[in-house]
Amino acid sequence: MRVRPTDPPSRAVSVLRPWPAEGYVVKFQVTVDRDEDGVWVTECPAIPGCVSQGDTKKEAMKNIREAIRLCLEVRAERGMALAVIRPRSF
Repeated sequence: MRVRPTDPPSRAVSVLRPWPAEGYVVKFQVTVDRDEDGVWVTECPAIPGCVSQGDTKKEAMKNIREAIRLCLEVRAERGMALAVIRPRSF
């Protein structure tokens, strides 16, 4: 599933997850920004509340992959929709 946020900058990350089939890869768009303190902040707009950060861009990307995996796990356990797909505006 590929979700595109309306606000750049963004990158796609792949999350390897043993759901729905072993080895299944899902791609999500994430936003990557720096805050006023220089910390890299990442968010996955397709999964409400899925936000992470890191001291370096590489660390922030690693952390958001883990955050996405954990958010999907919790949402699946609770029977919630795994992602929210927002229509693209043209």
